[in-house]
Amino acid sequence: MKLKFYKKFLDKKKYRIYLASKRDSKSILNFIDKFWKKNHIFVKSKKLFKFQHQSGKKLNWVLAKNVSSGKLEGVLGLVSKNFFANGKICKKDDIWIAIIMVAYPLKPSKGLGTEMIKYFHRKFKPSSISAIGINKNVANLYKKLGLKIGYVIQYYLKNKKNSFYKNKSSNLKITKNIKKIKSYKYFDQKFKHYQYFSNRYFKHPIYDYFLCILYEKKLIKNFFILRKIKYGKKVALRIVDLGNIKFLNKFKKENFEYLVNYFRANHIDFLNYGIKKEFFKKIGLSLRKKNVFIPHNFEPFKKKNKDVMIAYKSDNKNFYVFKGDSDLDRPALL
Repeated sequence: MKLKFYKKFLDKKKYRIYLASKRDSKSILNFIDKFWKKNHIFVKSKKLFKFQHQSGKKLNWVLAKNVSSGKLEGVLGLVSKNFFANGKICKKDDIWIAIIMVAYPLKPSKGLGTEMIKYFHRKFKPSSISAIGINKNVANLYKKLGLKIGYVIQYYLKNKKNSFYKNKSSNLKITKNIKKIKSYKYFDQKFKHYQYFSNRYFKHPIYDYFLCILYEKKLIKNFFILRKIKYGKKVALRIVDLGNIKFLNKFKKENFEYLVNYFRANHIDFLNYGIKKEFFKKIGLSLRKKNVFIPHNFEPFKKKNKDVMIAYKSDNKNFYVFKGDSDLDRPALL
C-alpha cells in the first residue's frame, strides 16, 4: 500500500525519529499532558496506556526528538489488529493512527507529522492505514497523503414507549465467557479471530463488555461485542464489534428488542463504516438522521449528535470500521 509523500523533509538531521521503548513512557505522558490535553486519561491510568500501546519492551509510539535540545517535538500513537491479537504490530498489519501531535509552541519543522507517518509506513509496510475520529484540519493532511475521507454511520433501535416487557430471544445468549467462541469457524476479518476478541475486550483494564452469541441449531452462527453505558438514570447499549460481517443478516430485530428489554435500556446503537445500509434495515436497525438524537459521547455526556470522521487507505477493496476499532471506544474519564 503506497502513500503520496510529495515533498522531501529538509530537516532530517535535526530530528531522531524512532519507535519508542518502555523508558520513553514518562516523556510521552508528559508531552500528552502538556501539548495534547491536561490530565489526559493516559496520564491518570498507566494501566490503560500500557494496555493500548505497550508491546513487550516496545511502545507503539513513533517519536520525533530534537537532536540539539533533546526535547520531544512530535508523537504518533499506533494501534493495530495484530497488536491486540498477538501482542505486536507486524508487517502487512492493519494499523490505526490513534494520536498524532506536534508541539507547535516548540516551533517544530514543517512536515514533521508527515515524516513520522512515513517512518512507520516504511517500517511496517501495512495493508491498511486509518485514523478514526479525526477533525477537518488533520483530514487535510491525510487527503494529501492519498487517504480517503468518510464518516462512520450510526444505526439504532429505540425503546420508543420506554416500557420494559418480557421478551424471549431463544437463539441469542448473553455471556462474559469469551471461551464460548474459541471454536467459532466463521471469523472473516483479517487478524480478528478468537485471540483478538479475547485480548481487546475481555482483558480491558476499565471497561466491561458482553458477548452476545447467536445460535442456529445449537451451533454458533454469529456474535457481537456489546457495552452497557449508564448515563444519569438511563442506560444505552452499544455494539462495538462483530464476529462475521457476511452473517450480519442472521440477526433479527427481535434480538435487539430482547437486549433493550433485558438491560432495561433506552436504546441500542451500532456504529459502522463499510457494511451496506440495506443490511442494517433488514435486521431492524434504523439509520440515525440529523433530526433524531442518539447520544454518542458519554464521558462526559453531550446532548448532541456526533458525526465520526475517518481517513483510510487499504489494499483490500472492502474496508470496515467498528466502534471498538483503534481507540474509539476508550475511556475519557475515570
